[in-house]
Amino acid sequence: MGSLHTYPRHAFTGQLTAFDYESISLDAVTAKGLTAAKLAAVAKQQAPVRVLITVETAAIRYRVDGQADPTAAEGHELFVTGYLDIEGVNNLSQVRFISKAGAAVVKVTYSRYEA
Repeated sequence: MGSLHTYPRHAFTGQLTAFDYESISLDAVTAKGLTAAKLAAVAKQQAPVRVLITVETAAIRYRVDGQADPTAAEGHELFVTGYLDIEGVNNLSQVRFISKAGAAVVKVTYSRYEA
């Protein structure tokens, strides 16, 4: 299925190659996931299998189980300057984020296996 890491593991290693990036703005009302177009395979390029997410401006909550969206009070908590490494195609499509209060921003780097 994949794995989640919040310990120091910033560098992607092995055959993975970082190939895309985005900023996602969050509020404390509506949960958001990763951008669907960035999760798709394009032409002969493989879809991403891992993302590195960093938190800026405000704490967030997230869920990866796909059963329900996080709320400002429910879900795993991740603080400003925290980061999350998510692996696995299913985990990438299911992860959802929300700000704990006010506006927050997460930065996302997408990686895939080299062709």
